[in-house]
Amino acid sequence: MLMQLKTFQKRIKENKKYIQRDFNEVFNLCLEYENTANKLIENRTIYKNVKIGGFISDKLNDYKKNKLSQDRLKMLMQLKTFQKRIKENKIHVVRNFNEVYNLCLEYENTTNKLIKSETIYKDIKIGRFIGHKITAYNKNKLSPDRIKLLIQLKTWQYRINNANKFID
Repeated sequence: MLMQLKTFQKRIKENKKYIQRDFNEVFNLCLEYENTANKLIENRTIYKNVKIGGFISDKLNDYKKNKLSQDRLKMLMQLKTFQKRIKENKIHVVRNFNEVYNLCLEYENTTNKLIKSETIYKDIKIGRFIGHKITAYNKNKLSPDRIKLLIQLKTWQYRINNANKFID
């Protein structure tokens, strides 16, 4: 048991050299790798004992969740790998519920139209947002607070009221 604990502690100590890196330090290694190797960084790329591939993956996940500061995002966009992965994966930033909800309200008020499933407003897929919320509502996975907000949308009222009319 003591031997297993020491082995475990040794592995943790070895892995800390990968974990405890400064953002700027790893970013600079990524830049250096791209410039010297003339290659894009892959998921398992290790350069100078640093898992730069994992770093890129982590930062892409942070980007998806909208957890990157503008300064860091500006830095990461200098990397060809980061730019390519965003384009390839068609990564979309996860938006705040209230932000998209307010866009839906604005769309309905300014256009006087209902939101269709393919509606895009100010580069945000608000039609898709409504579709996801209706699915969550049908599965009883939507909070009462959000339902109260969504009921204020004309589109919501129309789609909920007409949902059963087409079912035999």
